[in-house]
Amino acid sequence: MNLRRFARLAAFLLAASLPVPTPAGPSEDANAAYKNGDYATALRLRRDLAEQGDPVAQRDLGKMYADGRGVAKDDVSAVQWYRKSAEQGFAGGQVSLGYMYETGRGVAKDEVEAVEWYRKAAERGDAVGQANLGYMHETGRGVAKDEVEAVQWYRRAAEQGFARAQDNLGAMYRDGRGVPRDDAAAAGWFRKSAEQGHARAQANLGYMYETGRGVAKDDTQAVEWYRKSAGQGNARAQANLGSMYFNGRGGLPRDDKQAVELYRNAAEQGLALGQNNLGVMYRDGRGVVQDSAEAVRWFRKAAEQGYATAQTNLGVMFRDGRGVSEDQAEAVRWLRKAAEQKDARAQGILDSIEKRSADAGAATRPTAPTQPVRRGITRLAGEDPVYPREAIRMGIDNGKVRARVMIDEKGDVDNVVIVKAEPSEYFDQAVIDALRTWKFTADGEKYVGEIEVKFSLQTVTEQSGKKARFEREGDAGRYFIARSPAESGHGPQHRLQFGTRQVAYTWRCVGKHRRGPQRTSVQR
Repeated sequence: MNLRRFARLAAFLLAASLPVPTPAGPSEDANAAYKNGDYATALRLRRDLAEQGDPVAQRDLGKMYADGRGVAKDDVSAVQWYRKSAEQGFAGGQVSLGYMYETGRGVAKDEVEAVEWYRKAAERGDAVGQANLGYMHETGRGVAKDEVEAVQWYRRAAEQGFARAQDNLGAMYRDGRGVPRDDAAAAGWFRKSAEQGHARAQANLGYMYETGRGVAKDDTQAVEWYRKSAGQGNARAQANLGSMYFNGRGGLPRDDKQAVELYRNAAEQGLALGQNNLGVMYRDGRGVVQDSAEAVRWFRKAAEQGYATAQTNLGVMFRDGRGVSEDQAEAVRWLRKAAEQKDARAQGILDSIEKRSADAGAATRPTAPTQPVRRGITRLAGEDPVYPREAIRMGIDNGKVRARVMIDEKGDVDNVVIVKAEPSEYFDQAVIDALRTWKFTADGEKYVGEIEVKFSLQTVTEQSGKKARFEREGDAGRYFIARSPAESGHGPQHRLQFGTRQVAYTWRCVGKHRRGPQRTSVQR
């Protein structure tokens, strides 16, 4: 073969094998313009393509109308373009059209129709369509509620790496819905999603570390993930991080002001937990100037969302006339709402109110006075402070409260003033609620009493001596009261063993009596 011809042929074949650069088309130009914020150009290019029947451009043009980018916001026009795209079988258009039906934007709300469009996209393998269809099955919207079916669709989307579906699947494993509860699997899916930057998954993973579910308990890791999520504006992470600052956990200093800032961020997004916690800070003057009226305002916002703890707090404010005019009927109304949600604290307060009302109506006095406080003043009835269940849930292993109690001429507790409480978010209210139920002998004079309560999570050793045992069902399992008749110079000693939780208090009267107060120490 002629060498020159061979060389030319070889050069041709080599050139043919090399990639040939292609000029950017209208679609790429439109995407680039949109990314750069040149919405007018993006709109013009996408409209040209959409009118030529390009389903991707039709979906993208619909989104510009839905978002009001480069054009006046127009949901009806958005639906029209989404429909053109969806009817050509483009999964992205089907998902977008389904969303408009689900939310009633640009079209009459129709969750059944939304499910149909999500299903079309899901069956084409679209991860967003699969996740959305899973959500409709989980919540029973537009289709019969079926958590098993929801898990199946979440899993298909999650296995494609879709972060939102991974978080949803983790939540199903965490709660045991549609699958057996499996905290390790939950934490695994939360991690996959969190590592992609999904804010809700980061908050969920932080909670798993805080509570030791599916992973080794690690407050430092919890703080790290809460911080990542809170930085993206996730309200629950902000509230949880605020509590870490409040309690000085995870290597953070105790910082009430930082806690208030985070609670406020969460509260202003409408999160009931944040609203309640912010109310607590205003009620107690922690990190802010004490303001009972502002506390009531935030408690009410959370209570109206059905948050039981806030309903109880609001009820107590009405009962005590703090930040609002005293209104026992309104107090009972909110306390009943909380009690209906199995809030033990609310139920205990209601029981006390009902008991006091019954005693007053019958005009009777309890028999066998117990626990002498001072000569002429004897405590007749009332509840002892109990370790707050919320403090146990949060892993708070100790607390201390000192309070003064004003006793009126009739022997009723007129007022309770917290002198010092550490931490007040949980323990001071437990003391106030108990003291409000106390009843003393009527001495015709007013007296002031003082109580110091120490809360701790540690094993209680039973005292020696003859004991009586009474078993009851408690929130955290079975427990028993072990009483000993052993006497000390300050009165009878009592112990109640409740797992490893104990509450001890010392009461004394600090009136004008000069013979010295009698003391009663009770372990509970």
